[in-house]
Amino acid sequence: MPSSSREEAPLAGLAFTRGGRSLLIRRWDGKPTETADVSHAVRAKQTPADRLAANSGKSRGPWSTRATWESSGRSPLAVRPDGRLLAAPGQSSVLPSGRTAPNGLPAEETTALAFSPDGKHLAAGADNGRVVLWDGAVKQTFGALTGTYDAARARPGPVDAEAVTALAYSPDGTTLAVGGEHGTLQLWDAASRRPLGSPLPTPGDAVLALAFSPDGRTLHTVGRHSAVRSVAVDTERVTTSVCARAHGGLSRSGWRKYIPEVPYRDVCAGR
Repeated sequence: MPSSSREEAPLAGLAFTRGGRSLLIRRWDGKPTETADVSHAVRAKQTPADRLAANSGKSRGPWSTRATWESSGRSPLAVRPDGRLLAAPGQSSVLPSGRTAPNGLPAEETTALAFSPDGKHLAAGADNGRVVLWDGAVKQTFGALTGTYDAARARPGPVDAEAVTALAYSPDGTTLAVGGEHGTLQLWDAASRRPLGSPLPTPGDAVLALAFSPDGRTLHTVGRHSAVRSVAVDTERVTTSVCARAHGGLSRSGWRKYIPEVPYRDVCAGR
């Protein structure tokens, strides 16, 4: 995307508006949110009134909202699926009017945000590894997940908090994927707030972005030092993949050797 200056501050947060035609951009310098017309790959210009509002600290529309955080390096953004609300640490903006109001998202601790597909819930990851669940208006909390907190404590050696670096809901809203700074990638059941199985395999670097496929059967992930990877998260596809790697699964003798307490089943039949 074209850049208007070689001295612009590094990016702190990005979010697409509804329909994907515009990209909201926030930087570490705390200046007003920028917008870019993605369909034409050009940055929208600020009017003189926008610049005046920015310098005075007043808000004038959704793209000129003054940031409320310091230069912590993490300023996640999330646009509600109905396109009417922009959530950010410390404040929310009503779209398209740009009216802003404080919210309870901790400005210095919130590291990742994701709305559920129906817009009724907002997951907010924190630098301590936990994920707090908010209502769609970002006014009240109603629960929390341990996120990457337990994974960090399970590692040998001194306990070092693993910040949540990426979040994504499945298309049906039933599953929440949580990625961490040290490579943890865990699926959670959104309703029960319990983990779904063990953490998924990753190269071990920070998980920077997550996205489910439209059918919800594949989770795409990208790391700080690793390329985009696709992980099968659909039960049927996972079973088929495991059976292929195991060349048809355990034989009866192998079953008796490794799991004798469980009655034999040909779990790979037909795969």
